[in-house]
Amino acid sequence: MGTHILNICLLISLACGVYGQPSLTIRPPYQTLYLIAPAKLNLSCEYHYTTRDNKSVVWKKDNVVLSEDLDFKVFTTAKTSDDNPSQSVEVTFCQKEVTSFADGGQYFCSRHGVATKSIFVEIINVTTHKYIYIKRDPTGSLQCTPSVKEGRKLEDIKFSLDWQRYHKNGIKPVGQIDGLKDRVVIRKHNYTLEIQKPIRTDSGEYTCAFTFGTTPDAQQTRSVTVPFYAAPFVNRFDKSKNLIEEDPLTLHCTVVGHPTPTIQWQKDGVPISSLNQTNIVIQDNKETGLKNGTLYINKVRFEDKGVYACFAFTQMFNASANSTIHVRVKDKLAAVWPFLAIVAEVVILCIIIFIYEKRHTKAQQDDDAACQATSTNASDTKGKEVRQRNVRA
Repeated sequence: MGTHILNICLLISLACGVYGQPSLTIRPPYQTLYLIAPAKLNLSCEYHYTTRDNKSVVWKKDNVVLSEDLDFKVFTTAKTSDDNPSQSVEVTFCQKEVTSFADGGQYFCSRHGVATKSIFVEIINVTTHKYIYIKRDPTGSLQCTPSVKEGRKLEDIKFSLDWQRYHKNGIKPVGQIDGLKDRVVIRKHNYTLEIQKPIRTDSGEYTCAFTFGTTPDAQQTRSVTVPFYAAPFVNRFDKSKNLIEEDPLTLHCTVVGHPTPTIQWQKDGVPISSLNQTNIVIQDNKETGLKNGTLYINKVRFEDKGVYACFAFTQMFNASANSTIHVRVKDKLAAVWPFLAIVAEVVILCIIIFIYEKRHTKAQQDDDAACQATSTNASDTKGKEVRQRNVRA
């Protein structure tokens, strides 16, 4: 029914534009506009005309002209019609920054000599229940409870409720998030999201999304944020990191907890911001978006060695967490010295072996010569004895 009425109004509006007759059009183009308090009210009334007179468009509610005296901002702008260049469009806005139950009702856009148009504004109040993480808590509950002003019935309003959460690059229903989908239960009767065996990484901003309207062209989605709070926790670094001069150093501070904590880096117990070391750069973590979540040094120097620490602080909990890592920086030739020592040892050993072998060979030669001389003397002596015996005979 609503769709047919909307189509008829559109046809009437187009016909008026074709024949140049003055007409009024309310935007947004709904019969009922749904708002969740204290959301901003923003209505506009377009007056299409060919000949301008001195009359003005007015906004009314409860037969009272709306103005700044009633906390409404009403103002008018003019432009040329996009559909018909021969026509002009005068747009009168009706805005209110903060709404409540009292702002619900029928709003009328009227102008002398032109059929009055109206839109109904339904103001809904949503009471939320946050959750604060407790270690080993069996269940964590978040809640969005809608209500309407006295005299209205919530069951008369057609809507659906879905729970969502920001995940990676966008908002997703909790039932589609890995690591969470198998632990969530949505209690429709009391508008509650239950998280079984909640963990610290579940913390963050959750959204209960109300979708009003029964047809796609008339649907309106309004969202309310419900926080899952958790004190900060910093994932641990490795105990130490060994680098050689001019190596790059990158340290990522990975933090879980909500609200997002403030990050501070320290070196040897002194805040980096207080050190006169311009080569140390603190920047946002590109993967997680955590402000000041990354420490980077393009080329480390020997004086960059020390104990680095990431501190995460949350004002809400008045608590902080930290993790440290010991960075060691070695001289560029540090790896060469052991090699040179080994080479020196080998060379010395070779020299010793060479000298030993040389001396050993010479000694052997001297022994051989001595043996040969002894053998010759023995032969001479024996010959003399034989000759002497022959003489005697």
